[in-house]
Amino acid sequence: MTSKDTALAAKMAAVRLLRNIVMYLPHRLWLSRILKESANFCLEDQEIIVILSCDTEFDPPYLNETWKSRSTRGFIEGMPRLLELCDRYEAPATLFCEARLVEEFPDEFRDLAPSHEIGCHSYNHEWLGTRLPPRFILQRQEFPILSTQAKARILTHARKSIEHAIGKAPRSFKAPFNSVDHVSTLSLLSKLGFDSDSSLPCYNDESFSHPSRPSPCHHVSPADLWSQGTMHLIEVPFTARPQPLFWHPYDTREEVLDMIRRSMRLALECVELQCRIDILSGRHFSVVHVTSHPWEFSNVTGVGGYGKESFKRLQVFFDKLLSTYKIRFLTVSEFTDLWEREWCPLHSSKRMV
Repeated sequence: MTSKDTALAAKMAAVRLLRNIVMYLPHRLWLSRILKESANFCLEDQEIIVILSCDTEFDPPYLNETWKSRSTRGFIEGMPRLLELCDRYEAPATLFCEARLVEEFPDEFRDLAPSHEIGCHSYNHEWLGTRLPPRFILQRQEFPILSTQAKARILTHARKSIEHAIGKAPRSFKAPFNSVDHVSTLSLLSKLGFDSDSSLPCYNDESFSHPSRPSPCHHVSPADLWSQGTMHLIEVPFTARPQPLFWHPYDTREEVLDMIRRSMRLALECVELQCRIDILSGRHFSVVHVTSHPWEFSNVTGVGGYGKESFKRLQVFFDKLLSTYKIRFLTVSEFTDLWEREWCPLHSSKRMV
């Protein structure tokens, strides 16, 4: 790492810390106001669309491996548990697959395709950001910053590989490390034929002035790209904790599955808060997008290691949601189609109330 890179990393860390300090108290005031204004709401009438997605990939290189050579043990052990959960709730999953993994297990993914959505998670877990990867990423030195042309070659190859294996091209996309951070990559995904991108948490972390779930047409890029008709990609963000954490190793993000492991009460409160935000914003539905990895349901030490515990906790979470709210399980593409048909403020004939 050069001295220039070190200085840039230090500057970015200082900016993140400053942003957290500036956002922390205003967000607490915002949170108390939300709870006060929604105190008398009947949340049981709110419909919740649950999206269960999985970054279906090789194991991370925890065991002295590299990103170019990784094991499949987590996938082999963990995927059956996740699919068992899907069968239990008749819930179709969206599997964002590394194309290289699909090439290694073509028969398995061909069998899964009729019941679950096979999306794309790049070819071999490439870094798609326009800035250097953050420090917490293992073997980060292996990830160069790719040009738009290089990304186009990789994603075209990944898309064709998945299409060759399962008989149809993937519609949905989620970047490794959620590394989509520039409009050029979004435009590329749109040009390649993807309908949706899920590389974004459910808020815009550049501003917490109103940290509610953005519409699927909102990203870090200019919104007028969609209104001008030059962008057709729909954003289907994964769900993160609405309340930012002051000191958190991964900035202010905390995903639903992480919350479930720490505290079931916290995860359910996150869903309740999201329902209150949506009702106050005039939305008659809420979306909970739970994203996971196969190795999280595996017992492999150093890779996932949660195994049966992750399975049981996610099962309890879904049971509690089903006992409290009206639940509908959809894939990312099913939700994308529903959004376009019923709620999209740019395209649908019915405007979201």
